[in-house]
Amino acid sequence: MENTRRFKRYPTHREARFFLKNSSGEGKDCTIITVSRKGMGILFHTDEKIIVGTTIRFTVPVATSFEAISIRGVLKWLDKTEADCIGGVELTQELSDVKFSKLC
Repeated sequence: MENTRRFKRYPTHREARFFLKNSSGEGKDCTIITVSRKGMGILFHTDEKIIVGTTIRFTVPVATSFEAISIRGVLKWLDKTEADCIGGVELTQELSDVKFSKLC
């Protein structure tokens, strides 16, 4: 199978919170496991049903800053694991150099 991605994905391990579009509340835990300029692989730590095509907002705490990084994307695929779900998110905006370096 040919890889048609425009940007290389890099492994990472960044704890984050995700918020589904039109949802209120504190969000749910997730882990970013891969990152590229235009996408992320996410391990969702929830049993909540997430539908492919849903817009998701992520906040990622940064140790060197008081403000968390905020990222938006659309869930493109989702697979269930034993305890969690793993999915791919296409970002609505390409990550800047600063955000990308903080996520790697």
